[in-house]
Formats: sequence, C-alpha cells, structure tokens
Amino acid sequence: MSKSKIYSIGLISSLTGVKEATLRKWESRYGYPDPERSDSGRRYYSQSHLSNLISIKEQVDTGIPIRKAITNLKANVLPVQLLVDVNLAGVKAYGVVLEALKAHDLELCKSELRKLLNKGDLIECVEQVLAPLMVEVGECWYRGEISPYQEHCISSLLELALIEASMKKRVTQRGKNILLTTPYGELHTLGLSLLEIVLASIGGRCLNIGGGLSFQEVCKAVHAYSIEIVCISVSLYCKPRITHQYLTELRDSLPDQVELWIGGQGINLMKTLPTGVRYCATVSEAADLYTSLPKYLSPSDK
Repeated sequence: MSKSKIYSIGLISSLTGVKEATLRKWESRYGYPDPERSDSGRRYYSQSHLSNLISIKEQVDTGIPIRKAITNLKANVLPVQLLVDVNLAGVKAYGVVLEALKAHDLELCKSELRKLLNKGDLIECVEQVLAPLMVEVGECWYRGEISPYQEHCISSLLELALIEASMKKRVTQRGKNILLTTPYGELHTLGLSLLEIVLASIGGRCLNIGGGLSFQEVCKAVHAYSIEIVCISVSLYCKPRITHQYLTELRDSLPDQVELWIGGQGINLMKTLPTGVRYCATVSEAADLYTSLPKYLSPSDK
C-alpha cells in the first residue's frame, strides 16, 4: 500500500463531512467506498476515494438517495475526478504548512498559519483547514514522515496563532460563560483552542483551563466562575470506558442548568454517551448549538 496518498477514516470523515459510522455503513451495504486495509485492519482511503466521496455527498445533500449516488459514481455519470470542493481547497491550503514542517521551516509554518486564520470565515477555516491539518499531522507521524518533536512543534505554533487570532476575533457583547477542558489524564488540548476561538468569536466568554483535571476540580471551577456551559474535548488517546465514567460523574455533579458538551475524535470510539451530555461533531455544530440557546442578559439589559 502506497503511503504517499492515503487517508485514515478519521481524516476522510473530516475532509468530506461524512461521519465515520456512515462510511462504514455505505461500505457494508453498497460496497463503496472500498478502502485498503492495513495488516491490523485499519482502513485507508486514496485520493480517488476522497474526490468520489465528496461528489457522493454533494448528490446526497441535494436529495439523491445514497444508492443512486453510488450507482451514478460507478456508471461514471459525474466527473468524479474533478477536485473542486472547498474541502479540497482546504487540503491545498494546509499542504504548504505540512511541507514547511517537514522541511523544518518553522517561520514559514508560523506565517502560513497566520494567513489561514486571518482570511475568510473563521469557523470554515477551523473546520475545513485547521482541524484536518492536525489530523493529517498525526497521520504523517504514523507513516513515519515526521518525528514526534515536529508534531509537538506544529501544535505549539498553532496554539500561539490561535491565541493571536482570538484576541482579534473576540466580540464585546456579554455572552454565556463557557469552561473548556479535557477529561482527567487527557493532555491533548489543541481541540480546546480550536473551539475557544470559534465560540469567542460569536460572543462566548471562554475560560480554557487546559486538560487533565479531575471532575471534582472542574466542578469547583464551574461554581467559582458561574459557568453555564462545560465543553469537553476527547482525543483518540482517551480510553472510551474511562471517558464514559468521567462524563457520568461530571454530569451527575454539575447543576442541572449547566450544559455539558463533548466533541473530538475520541468520541468515535465510544458506543454510548451518558444521559444529559450533548455531542458536537464539528465546531460549526457547537457554534450553532450556542447560538440556539437563550441569550444571556447582563444586569444592565434586564
């Protein structure tokens, strides 16, 4: 299997907007996509799969049944190799950052990350460029194309770029108090920064306390800072059973009126979520959920 143009199921899901469970269902029921498998059984998709799946999703989004969309693909009804989707533009956009990282050119990485964050729609940038970028960085490490220290470098640079951008994007109106953290023992916090900049840009008053705290400490912070929404990010490194237990204990300990949201790649490993926990598959879903909540009124507004 060639390692130059392969995508994991997680990255394919991020780039196409098709959930991992849906990809598996299509493969089982309709015979497509038909990814290669590693010796351990992991699915890997080609560039052709990527463009074809984007074409299929476009058809499904217009109301065409999935069976018909796949039939169209196999019959070559549509120009499935034409890479025109905005998600592929995202691949091209972060490709410069990846190549700079591999060449150890950190200054170019910094400048390109700043450019990405300063142009276009912020939520679209985070969802279609930055999140897939970090998934691909992980895949590059898995394929042996970069070393662990390079993965840490790009994470640090992106964190700094997000902090800079968040200072520019924050709005002045008072919104809901939001606490962002990860489960106990989970130290991968980049997802928190991605979500923070998006929620802050639409009025959220975000408090990012980093990762790895116990649910008791999170509850203390909730009470101390009058938190109304707790957002938890879970990476693939979190064990599903431990995450489920953590969420259950946290939900049971939080006041009923406090929302508990969760997102991240690690959710794909969990079979169920505890009652009272809301799942946000993407940052745009989190943004939509936030804007759908009753608006916070400051004392001067009442």
